[in-house]
Amino acid sequence: MTSKSAAERRTNAQHAVASALADSARAVRTRRRAILRAICQSLGWAHGALWQVAGDAGVLTLRRDVARARRVAQSFDAASKAMQFAPGVGLPGACGRAAARLGSRTS
Repeated sequence: MTSKSAAERRTNAQHAVASALADSARAVRTRRRAILRAICQSLGWAHGALWQVAGDAGVLTLRRDVARARRVAQSFDAASKAMQFAPGVGLPGACGRAAARLGSRTS
């Protein structure tokens, strides 16, 4: 993939996400799905997931996911839904902790 085609894909993803966000008639849950689909389609990804911090402990849990090949992704989805990441645990937990530190610097 050339840098120009990568830039075009990112631009397409931005436009698709903006369109999904602007559609205020949709429920939030439907917009999440549309945003994930738009990102996956624009960037050529087979799977996308939204992880959200839940509870006072700050544990990351799977909130929403989308996949192009649903049958292939079923076992991966089931395993993902069973996972939770405490702050600093695993790659998602490390990213969450780093994001929290960045957020506290900008506040």
